[in-house]
Amino acid sequence: NCSGICSNTCCPTPMDSHLRSAPRSALLTELRRRRGHSVCSYIPYSVIVLTSFALSTASALSAPLLRPPAAAVAPPAPVPPTQPQPESLYVHLPFCRRRCSYCDFAIVPTGPKPSDVLMESYVSSLCDEIRQLGGRPDVPPGGGGGGGGPLPTLRTVYFGGGTPSLVPTHLLRRILDAVAEIFDLSHVVEMTLECDPGTFDAGYLRRARSLGFGRVSLGTQFLHPDAARGDAVLASLGRTHTTADARDAIGAVAAAGIGNWSADLICGLPGVTPADWAACLSQAADARPDHISVYDLQV
Repeated sequence: NCSGICSNTCCPTPMDSHLRSAPRSALLTELRRRRGHSVCSYIPYSVIVLTSFALSTASALSAPLLRPPAAAVAPPAPVPPTQPQPESLYVHLPFCRRRCSYCDFAIVPTGPKPSDVLMESYVSSLCDEIRQLGGRPDVPPGGGGGGGGPLPTLRTVYFGGGTPSLVPTHLLRRILDAVAEIFDLSHVVEMTLECDPGTFDAGYLRRARSLGFGRVSLGTQFLHPDAARGDAVLASLGRTHTTADARDAIGAVAAAGIGNWSADLICGLPGVTPADWAACLSQAADARPDHISVYDLQV
């Protein structure tokens, strides 16, 4: 049974009802006095809770929970709160060839040919901000802030937008180099790059893969076996790619050896019939992505 000193009401662990009625401070005093302290791993947020395995023994449960502390024993010193460590990082790259009709994201329309100067300037500012992040008090010390301790370890990194696949890979490398100054990337289990059909080829993805990007989120949005029908729907959304571009992009992902990719789709589109949507889902499934994300159109 759980000691019950945490306030996590969604925890399924059974507990003794008489423990809830005791004041928290008294519980902490008693539990710290006993042996066998551990950490409750069920709490889904950064709270450390002291519990005691001794409470599960018959002798402990039969004894009074709260005993007067010995006069010679000083109360325990307060435990300073530990700071949560970041485990995931999202990097925003706002460039798009144009704004789609449904889009309300923070983007910068670039036209058919994005400006290298604009991208260089943005990435330089972004890298400066990343390095400043290492010196902020809400980021654990150890990186660019000069704290001297171990770097916080990231588990996932996601480059979204915008259309990150418009950004040259040498600029992606610059961003990752800046991130590595304040975070430990050696334990990253997933690094994702958002890509739009018509903005990359297999060579681009191979270079991105060499940087550590092992997952692609592909913005197909709508697929249809009838290319003309699919192109009409995509055009109505203001998308710059065609059905042929989407199929070429799927082929490029496979050719580049990207073993983990997702197809992004939008449902609830005006003029799309249930038969159209069924055909779209079938086409997406036939492409055999590792994941399909379906977003409901919001205007």
